[in-house]
Amino acid sequence: MPTGGRYRVGEQVRRRAVLAWFLGLALVPATAAAAPDRLDTALIDPSAMTGAYADLAFNRVHSAGASAVRIVLYWNWVAPHARPVGFTPSDPRAPGYTWTLIDAEVRRAVENGLQPIIAISRAPAWARDPAGGVRTTWPDPNQLAQFAQAAARRYNGDFRIDGTPLPAVRYWQLWNEPNAGRELSPQFRGRASVSPDIYRLMLAAFTPAVHAVNAENVVIAGGTAPFGHRSQDIQVTAPMRFMRQLLCMSNGTQRRGTCRGGVPFDVWAHNPYTNGGPTHHAYSADDVSLGDLGRMNALLRAAVRAGHVSSDHPVRFFVTEFSWDSSGPDPRGVPLRLHARWVAQALYEMWRSGVSLATWFLLRDAPLKTSPYQSGLYFYGGRRLSADRPKPALEAFRFPFVAFRRSGELFIWGRTPGGVPEQLVVEGRTTRGWQIVARLATNPHGIFQSRLPRFHGSVLRSRVVRTAERSLAFSLEPAPDPVVFAFGCGGPIRC
Repeated sequence: MPTGGRYRVGEQVRRRAVLAWFLGLALVPATAAAAPDRLDTALIDPSAMTGAYADLAFNRVHSAGASAVRIVLYWNWVAPHARPVGFTPSDPRAPGYTWTLIDAEVRRAVENGLQPIIAISRAPAWARDPAGGVRTTWPDPNQLAQFAQAAARRYNGDFRIDGTPLPAVRYWQLWNEPNAGRELSPQFRGRASVSPDIYRLMLAAFTPAVHAVNAENVVIAGGTAPFGHRSQDIQVTAPMRFMRQLLCMSNGTQRRGTCRGGVPFDVWAHNPYTNGGPTHHAYSADDVSLGDLGRMNALLRAAVRAGHVSSDHPVRFFVTEFSWDSSGPDPRGVPLRLHARWVAQALYEMWRSGVSLATWFLLRDAPLKTSPYQSGLYFYGGRRLSADRPKPALEAFRFPFVAFRRSGELFIWGRTPGGVPEQLVVEGRTTRGWQIVARLATNPHGIFQSRLPRFHGSVLRSRVVRTAERSLAFSLEPAPDPVVFAFGCGGPIRC
């Protein structure tokens, strides 16, 4: 999740005060080889999901059409502050462990029909590797493996508390943004990037430990930050550089292996925050925003072909965080109508780039006076979640639909709420009102796409026949792509 003010540096210091316009005609539809057959959605909002109204929060995540929720497990919160004498770190019942908060989140997730994705981060001081130096946050690989084993055992589906089994967790993410110094430090020694090599050792310890508990467990690697930056206070290894070094792959179009051996994981993940719209590219070649996900996926596929990824399953590509602040309440955020359009189109752009799970950062805005994060799908209504009001982006996230003119035709894409198979109609607005333009069926995961004859109107939407649910209307007119900060200009931080 966002850490400090890092998105105010890197790419953002090169911000250009221009207003660019993109044309729908420039968009290319996904090919069968590039796009997955599904796009699951998830949310992350640790504050909402652990507070007094957590039950309502999880219910709203499900109502937003999501099928998963990302739960952050801070190792240094669960483990004892100081290692007790005789402590057995691989035993989830070891005295000193405090799992109460995570137990509650996992239970609520499953009760609301959501797949928990547990992201482990932040080693306690006693479990850090002294080789990293005095201020290191690198975990010792052996300690990491033992904690991973304890967590996987606790949430294997057969661990009981007072006779009641805890739900099973099958998705395990190793670290949040390991290319960022706030999460894994140091990133560099002199000019040399060292965090990819450390992260490779972490995966080599973590993945076998999680798989050994249950062969169905899935390990998610990466979750990389989008923008590289290096200053006295902030160190972020650019994500493509981090990924190449981790996977031992050369740069350039003809990618070659630079070492032997495979890095063990099942899913690669990235956090493609973007200082513009859904097709916006990062300024640096080694940074990755939404418009650059195809390059990252191409590198991942090249590494898989070279045998540099070790997995017993087809390797998938996830987005574990993305969002934009909206205006309001952030005065420098994206206007609400454009914000909703960007959400729907971002889901399409991720899918066509090979992403099969997309995670939105924040269910609800944070309090404006104390936090810069105003990217919720709900406006902050005070301490009670029940007072929150939905933004237009909520419906765009729940039922994304896009339409573009292309070569005298229309191209449409969408996903039904919850990703379930349905029969749909596509409706266009004319001078005589809404008219049916096409009838079509989704694939088994609620995805639909089609090329349609020329339409003389300028706005379309989709409707589920069975339930009469409608997507937001999507304009065929070119939409603005202003340069914006992804978030972070509200509350105590001013851009």
